[in-house]
Amino acid sequence: MGIVGFVVVAVLAFGLGFWLTKRLQRQDARQQHNSPAMPPLPQPLALSLPPDLDHQVQQLLAQNQAIAAIKLVRQSTGWDLRTSKAYVDRLRLNQ
Repeated sequence: MGIVGFVVVAVLAFGLGFWLTKRLQRQDARQQHNSPAMPPLPQPLALSLPPDLDHQVQQLLAQNQAIAAIKLVRQSTGWDLRTSKAYVDRLRLNQ
């Protein structure tokens, strides 16, 4: 019974360790997903758009076309989606 008991204890210890690890990973992932903290704004937001492009974006926002405004900013500047959305959101808040 010595070796069999040792194997049983080892398998149980391994299973318990594996289960606890997975549980903590899920709990950590849930906490990160539900985090209300906003990420810092990307650096290109310190720059401004040319006046004519800024005017077009503001007109689209006035017509409640935020997606079109984001698309216009992305196409005109080459910024990624996150940066373009953050820029448009900041304009929307300042209106």
